[in-house]
Amino acid sequence: EVEKRAVRDSAERSGAREVYLVAEAMASAIGIGLDIDKPIGNMIVDIGGGTTEIAVISLSGIVLHTSIRIGGDEMNESIVQYFKKNYNLLIGEKTAENLK
Repeated sequence: EVEKRAVRDSAERSGAREVYLVAEAMASAIGIGLDIDKPIGNMIVDIGGGTTEIAVISLSGIVLHTSIRIGGDEMNESIVQYFKKNYNLLIGEKTAENLK
C-alpha cells in the first residue's frame, strides 16, 4: 500500500488529474494485445531475477495471482550445473542466460 500511495502522490504532484493503478500482469496482458474481456483464461508469467510472478486473467480481471521465490538467476545457475554435470563443460552466467 505504501508503494501505491507513493506512485499516486507522485503522479498527482506531476499534474495528473486522475490516476489509475493497474496490476503489472494486467498491463502486460493489455500490452501484448490479449483480449482480456473474453471468458477464457490467459496466463501471464513474469520471470524476474529473484522471483517469478504468475497470474491468470479472464473477463477483465485477475482470477489468480501468485509469486514464487524462484527466478531467472536460479534458472541460470541450474543451466550452468546441468552442463557441468552432464557434459563436463563449464559455461558462464552470460552463456546460461543466452541459452535460457
